[in-house]
Amino acid sequence: MISPRTLSRFLLIGLLLVSIQDIAGNFEVAAFTGFGSYQLNDLRTFQHESLPQLGVDIRSTTNFPSYYYYQLSMLYYIRDKWGIGITGSFFSTGGRNHYKDYSGEYKFDMLTNARNIGVVFNRKINLKNGLFIIPEICAGIKLSDLKLMESHRVYADSTSSEFLVKSIGMWVEPRVRLMYMPLSFLGVGASIGYEYNLPSKNYLSTDHDRFLMLISKRENMRFDWSGLRPNINMIFTF
Repeated sequence: MISPRTLSRFLLIGLLLVSIQDIAGNFEVAAFTGFGSYQLNDLRTFQHESLPQLGVDIRSTTNFPSYYYYQLSMLYYIRDKWGIGITGSFFSTGGRNHYKDYSGEYKFDMLTNARNIGVVFNRKINLKNGLFIIPEICAGIKLSDLKLMESHRVYADSTSSEFLVKSIGMWVEPRVRLMYMPLSFLGVGASIGYEYNLPSKNYLSTDHDRFLMLISKRENMRFDWSGLRPNINMIFTF
């Protein structure tokens, strides 16, 4: 004879199996890679204002160009239509002021990156034969770093300095995804969106009361990563 305790255990296991079966296939992990454009107007102004007057033709050889970015999202779908989840992204670019000749070299590198951390909401619309269109919106906080590395070498003498600047801001990105699922657990897709980044002030990593200033504006230099976000992606469901 089965005891009440044993029966209750079987019932609990049965309920867990039913619950797992109900949510199976509703989870999605999407990995994105794209080529983002970035405004970063204040950083370009700061780069121009940082050109030193050394009597030689020092130039800005790299000016914070568009560059690859990466993103990872995980969502849970309610009734196979409404998705909610978390997302994270990584962006990078940089600038350089440089001059070199037989007598020496001057180099000023400005390497910047940003990490997005946030939430994502979407609506999955089934078109036909495993093809979906997904209007989506993401939003959260953005953590930016700017590493400044300056070196000056004349003959055998050389000097160098290095600083790290940080910034915390907000971002929101509406976008549209196309997704094709040739298999029940694997899909591919592409999307395009535009990230709006509220320009955020900077501060030195070692002293939050010190910051980089734009001479022309006499104010704190701000980070603005706003720009287009086209990408391709791979989707896994389970």
